[in-house]
Amino acid sequence: MVYTTDSKSVGRLDLVGSNPTLTTMKRSELKIVCAAIVDNTGKVWTLPKPARHYQIIKHMRDSGYTGSVNGPDQQGFLLNNGIFCRRKAALGIAISADQIITDKVPTTLTTEDLW
Repeated sequence: MVYTTDSKSVGRLDLVGSNPTLTTMKRSELKIVCAAIVDNTGKVWTLPKPARHYQIIKHMRDSGYTGSVNGPDQQGFLLNNGIFCRRKAALGIAISADQIITDKVPTTLTTEDLW
């Protein structure tokens, strides 16, 4: 199952969007739900965890998407409030939520750090 949404409902925690959920959830309540990629049209693609970003990319390609998937702002994670968050910003959330499973704290969050 792939979750997609239009760009109006895609937000970023480091550039807080207009999603009202952001104002109702405390940062301490936020958690990483799954890996996500934003395509060139603003759609967010996800697969259920423990999917990796490369698996989402494969699904995107299999679905006919031919645009960029590796831009610095394209790969990240979906949060439990439905907001897309880039890898670096997601790192702080994962640390706060005690979701890091690796022994060493990473500088940029990957799925291998989470599951």
